[in-house]
Amino acid sequence: MAMVGLGATVSGPGFTGELVSVDVSGLSANAVDVTHQGSTDGYREFLAGAKDPGEVETEVLMNGAGPLPGQKGTLTITFPVPDGGTSGPSFSCEAILTEVSVGCPLDDRVTMTLRWKLTGKPTWA
Repeated sequence: MAMVGLGATVSGPGFTGELVSVDVSGLSANAVDVTHQGSTDGYREFLAGAKDPGEVETEVLMNGAGPLPGQKGTLTITFPVPDGGTSGPSFSCEAILTEVSVGCPLDDRVTMTLRWKLTGKPTWA
């Protein structure tokens, strides 16, 4: 079932403003090379190492004073409801607000970009 990016919500440390967009990126696992002299047919072998929960970046319409970096808490994203569904999936993880930037172009909306570094194991529900 497909989803349209309308109706997502975010709550978490330092979150303020009306949500324009949200991006979750960088979820990864380190690949540890365990290749040895007896590896079959000359192919490298790997094991999954430490996992990195990645980062979240949101763009919001600024509606007052913004947050300051360093705030920590649970960040929860609820995605839109898929066609034919009854609820949207959610993503949650502990997070540290690491970066805040503001865009104030002439004759356009004032936006704030908030970036969080995720820490620990994220959950999908």
